[in-house]
Amino acid sequence: MVRNILFVDDDAVLCNAVTKSLNQYRENFAIVTACDGFEAVRQLKKVPVSLVIVEPILPRMDGMSLITHLRQHYPDIPAVIVSSMDEIRLQAVAKGSGITGYLKKPLQADKLVTAINGVLQHEAAGGIMHDISPTVFLQLMEMDAKSCTIRIIDNATQRGGILFFQEGELLDARIGELHGIEAAYELFSWDSATIFIRNECEPRKNVINSGLTPIIMKAVGMKDETTSPEPEDAPNPPQEPGNENKQTNALTAARIEVLKTKLGDELGLKKSFQDATVTQAVTQLTDMGKMERYGAFSFAYITHKKDHQIVLSGHPPTVLDIAPSCAPNKIVDLLTKTKL
Repeated sequence: MVRNILFVDDDAVLCNAVTKSLNQYRENFAIVTACDGFEAVRQLKKVPVSLVIVEPILPRMDGMSLITHLRQHYPDIPAVIVSSMDEIRLQAVAKGSGITGYLKKPLQADKLVTAINGVLQHEAAGGIMHDISPTVFLQLMEMDAKSCTIRIIDNATQRGGILFFQEGELLDARIGELHGIEAAYELFSWDSATIFIRNECEPRKNVINSGLTPIIMKAVGMKDETTSPEPEDAPNPPQEPGNENKQTNALTAARIEVLKTKLGDELGLKKSFQDATVTQAVTQLTDMGKMERYGAFSFAYITHKKDHQIVLSGHPPTVLDIAPSCAPNKIVDLLTKTKL
């Protein structure tokens, strides 16, 4: 997945030259241009950006005002200034504005590429993962108590966002200028994404104040409402499973993906299927747990002779047939930690 670099300069010839010169790196990043701060703000709302490169002196909204806007609304996006100012003044401007670095004009393509690659490498120092479900991956981040900053690009829409984790706790989320829990709901509704991991998270206020499970459940419900509108004149449509059931089944699917991702061959999964015949047993266990204050039923690990099965709560419950050579202790420990 290609990341975007926003290049802001009122020199149209320079913007065109930079775009053409760096086109050879299009498999790694793409150049998006803007002629002033106002246009840059519009581009920031439209496309996910990993780096802003800006000339300080611009018409209408100048480069320094744009950087102030970045610090207020996109503090996670680094900025590099390009200018013909003398070296001492450039250093002073960069130091006093929280800027990542600076480049002197006339620009040299190799130095520009080096600056861009340095930022992109830092952004993904913890690795890049392609075609992965954000729900599954982020559940692993919570379970492993990771402190990291995660940039996500939705494969379907090319929309991008960012998540901030501190010791496995989600502190904040952002998509464009949308922040907090509402941004998290949208990010968790994406089916497949490319994820860039930076193994650090700068101190910030926790504006989410929620575990991942309630967010996932709400996101599934919101996605279902958006993608499955009911026709206005549909006469008595057949009864669909309740929204709560869909949320629960989505969480069950996420648990299975976590097991596959974390354990691989050690899981020994032969097949998985929904089995309504065990619903009564699961209901009884659920009622017993509530009555004895053990909490809600989550899963059961069953062995009978050479048969090994895991029963996961759901509507109906899901059964996993696993090989006798599996790692039962690891499976139980992982299911306990996933909090789904």
